[in-house]
Amino acid sequence: MRFSLQDQTRSGYFATYRIDNVQSLPYEYRIERQFNGANLYLYFVPSQVFQMKLWGKFGLSEVTLDQDMALTYDLYYIEYLRYLLAEYICSDWGATFPDESKMKLKELEKKCMDVSPPDLSVRTQNYFGSSPGLDWAVINLSNGYLPY
Repeated sequence: MRFSLQDQTRSGYFATYRIDNVQSLPYEYRIERQFNGANLYLYFVPSQVFQMKLWGKFGLSEVTLDQDMALTYDLYYIEYLRYLLAEYICSDWGATFPDESKMKLKELEKKCMDVSPPDLSVRTQNYFGSSPGLDWAVINLSNGYLPY
């Protein structure tokens, strides 16, 4: 069986009501960066070992001088890193970064940042129709009483 988890904001995950020590199928998560990795918080706590596929944007790995980065990263991203490094070197040495290169850097930056734009669609919950408004955790655990 395959199902998705709901990503929560920090306040949405940590500042809402929770029932501790319930082990079941998780339905929401929160991932937070930390030094050399990330913390993954799941709610509910998994009741058994589940196989998980995790996609995301991760930090750059360390590379050496002779390492071929094309085996790990997309070519447009390597080109973006080159332009970014050139801008950094120009700034560090007090040289002016050429306008054509600035435009190319902005174009590559836009391409990198628009890989997964935020979802700004609006979803409404209909409690009286046939569309799914309540999830199974709220139905089974809250008895219909919500704090909001």
